[in-house]
Amino acid sequence: MKKYCIIKQPAGFGDILFCQKIAKVLQENTEYTEVIWPVAPVYSYIQEYMGGNGIHFPSEDDDFPFKEVWQSGHYQCLKSDDFIFIPLQSSDMTIPQCTCHGSRRAHGHIKYNFVNIDYHDWKDYVSFKRFEDRENSLVQHLELDLNEPFNLINNSCGTLPPYGYCEYRENIKPDNNYKNVYMKPIEGYSLFDWCKVFEHAYEIHTMETGVWYVLDKLGLENVYIYSKYTSDWNPEKHLPDDFSYMKDNCNPNWKLIN
Repeated sequence: MKKYCIIKQPAGFGDILFCQKIAKVLQENTEYTEVIWPVAPVYSYIQEYMGGNGIHFPSEDDDFPFKEVWQSGHYQCLKSDDFIFIPLQSSDMTIPQCTCHGSRRAHGHIKYNFVNIDYHDWKDYVSFKRFEDRENSLVQHLELDLNEPFNLINNSCGTLPPYGYCEYRENIKPDNNYKNVYMKPIEGYSLFDWCKVFEHAYEIHTMETGVWYVLDKLGLENVYIYSKYTSDWNPEKHLPDDFSYMKDNCNPNWKLIN
């Protein structure tokens, strides 16, 4: 009989990618080998790109095993003969700051602390399919000449409404004269479909958000990360950002900008 690992982290694209190691370690080392990871409908495409090998990403609006447990509001892990429930989304209610850096901003690290798993090799556990036809179609849609240098700019962070909210940083300005291409949601394309654009950009300038997990997995070097904590809309903008929540698990050659 199947035994299920039910994970609650429906949104935060970066959180979903970063925490794949948690799902796979539990799958490999426990009897709960069927992973159910419901996602917000805006991320329902993840199933096509990352689902398989016993890991499933249904929409949270769909029916799935032990949905009543997933909806229960429990913020501690639950375990029975048939399932284990891992509420990563609320892990900072139990662990208010990460044990590795003492940072309350290190939400991803806190999720790993919550299940007592090391995060440093997270990239080894992330894989996703690429669809060449979609990537080429997006290049055409953006009217890009990949032989001409361009900057790719992502000035937003967050999950799209109505499942979350987005915030923006307006002062991202590359120090060159190349064309600037701005990322934005485009119907018919997922974030994964931007991979070819990522790979051909002269420079990538992005808010500290889920995009960077894909950039790091692709092994890209020409990346500038801008703090969301020092952006004008953030109540903590007066506090410098030391990036401790990410700099020991991302490319050390990236430029981190307050």
